[in-house]
Amino acid sequence: MISRAILSLVLFIAGVLHLTHPELFDPAIPFEPKNLINLFSGFLEIALSFGLWPKRLRDYSARATALWFLLLTPIHVYVSVVPIPMFGVADPLLLWARTGFQVVLFFWALSLQEQGWMISQR
Repeated sequence: MISRAILSLVLFIAGVLHLTHPELFDPAIPFEPKNLINLFSGFLEIALSFGLWPKRLRDYSARATALWFLLLTPIHVYVSVVPIPMFGVADPLLLWARTGFQVVLFFWALSLQEQGWMISQR
C-alpha cells in the first residue's frame, strides 16, 4: 500500500506540474504543440495516479503506468544525449541516471498489479 501511495503521489505531482508549470517540461519536448503535450501528459498522469487505487482498475492502471514510463524513455534519452538541463540538473551523469531510473519506474508500476507481476496462468 505504501509503494502504491508513493508512486501515485509521484504521478499526481508530475501531472499537476505539467498543468501548472509546463515551462519546466518544455525543454524536453522536441516538437510542437508543446502546450497540448503538457496538457495530455498532466491529465494522463493524474488519471493514472487515481487509477492505482480502485481494486477493479488497479491492474489496468498499473500496466498503463508501466507503458507510460516505457513511452517516456526516448524523451529521457533525448534529454541525456543533447544534454538538456532539467529541474536545475545539468550534469550529464545525473541526466543519464534519471534515464536509467525509467527502468525502476517501469517495474515499480508493474509490481502494483493485484493479479500477477508479469503474466498469470489460468
